[in-house]
Amino acid sequence: MTWTPDEIAAVRAALMTSASRFESEISAWTISDTDLGPRDELDVASTHIASSQTSAEVENATLLLDQTRHVISRLDAGLYGSCETCGTDIARERLEAFPRATSCVPCLEPARV
Repeated sequence: MTWTPDEIAAVRAALMTSASRFESEISAWTISDTDLGPRDELDVASTHIASSQTSAEVENATLLLDQTRHVISRLDAGLYGSCETCGTDIARERLEAFPRATSCVPCLEPARV
């Protein structure tokens, strides 16, 4: 699969925008989590629930940020669009729908006996 330089630039720009958004979200969640100050038992319970939710959101955003950075590094190395497992081209439709893809669909399917 051949991508034009303009298409690669557009993919890179979209990935960089996503990375910036994930970084901002992580920063905002981390700052808001430190602002919580419990006063009574209900506040403590509410704070615990909010903190757990924030932790899950930060963890998810961190995973997505890491994945996005990994794909950007593959793009910069000229490897964008090739499967990390088997080396074949990842279907263009898959990459257009999910630009962070690093595996082709057959490599994602469970091994058949």
